[in-house]
Amino acid sequence: MNFAPRIVAWQRRHGRHDLPWQNTRDPYRIWLSEIMLQQTQVSTVIPYYQRFLERFPDLAALAAADQDEVMPYWAGLGYYARARNLHRCAQEIVRDWNGRFPPDAAGIATLPGIGRSTAAAIAAFAYGETSPIMDGNVKRVFTRHFGIAGDPSKREVETRLWTLAEEQVATARADAAILAAVASAAAATPEEDPVAACMVNYMASYTQGLMDLGATLCTRGKPDCARCPVQATCVARIEGRQAELPTPKARKATPERSTGMLVLRHGGRVLLQQRPSPGIWGGLWSLPEFDPAQGAATACETLGAQAGDLCELAAFAHTFTHFRLHVRPWLVTLRQAPATVAAPQRWVDEAELAQVALPAPVRKLLDGLFAAGLPHMLPA
Repeated sequence: MNFAPRIVAWQRRHGRHDLPWQNTRDPYRIWLSEIMLQQTQVSTVIPYYQRFLERFPDLAALAAADQDEVMPYWAGLGYYARARNLHRCAQEIVRDWNGRFPPDAAGIATLPGIGRSTAAAIAAFAYGETSPIMDGNVKRVFTRHFGIAGDPSKREVETRLWTLAEEQVATARADAAILAAVASAAAATPEEDPVAACMVNYMASYTQGLMDLGATLCTRGKPDCARCPVQATCVARIEGRQAELPTPKARKATPERSTGMLVLRHGGRVLLQQRPSPGIWGGLWSLPEFDPAQGAATACETLGAQAGDLCELAAFAHTFTHFRLHVRPWLVTLRQAPATVAAPQRWVDEAELAQVALPAPVRKLLDGLFAAGLPHMLPA
């Protein structure tokens, strides 16, 4: 049996069918899930997805919002360029596509933050389009099943994987056409369109099946080959190379950076500063930063504030994609606040911090700090 029919049959019986973004043809909801699922696990995405839709139920609602309204619903999910592109994308669809999502993968791929694979996935689930996908899970399935060595991020390897994906989609399309012909012959009334329905359902099952297989069975650490629907023809299983494929990237030393952060309190408020966009944590609100060699008191003076009591807090580290950041935070109660505070800074009441879009490590710092009652150890 060909590769695609085994994937489809397995997905329909054992795949994931009850995720919040499934069982819909709404391209907005499908698009939102695909963007959130990039570099992020399903269990993490689900509550963010549900909260986001409660606030922005459709494309028009998202496009009409300001970026500052959008970011709190993404804070903690990471890779914040996704949220900024999501917002830009909605505005561009309203402006250039009359508020309707592009009708095919080619049009979808022209939008900000949407690559070839994501566009194909959206088109497959929303419109039944027969285009190949190649996300991280699918790369792992393909490199193992077809025995493709080499770093999948390298152009020559990626080109080979896309070629294989296109070949498998062509086979899947042919299989679906045969099933559609059978369905057409059995149609009860001329009004039915069993051919189109069969193609849409089959290709959606194939696309979802590849994702499900990589996410649930063909995992990085311990692939469950015994339950895999394509184990009989999998090169990695036959040759015992599951641990070798996909070929891992050459490891590079992670750059280390250091910064100081100021938790500046005055009159029951905390001073926050909006991060520039684009950039790390772009668009989110964070704590004012300074060079640790400068000293917290000097950093306060630079901001036009007079430090009262200073308390050095426990240092922590946060790892980004390309570097590791070491943070030395200081809790400072000010004798005198800056005379004027303008964008990108603002004072926020301590009781309202929960509603502000903060980076995950900064929120963890502030939540832990205020939950511990540490601010009350210093005069307000």
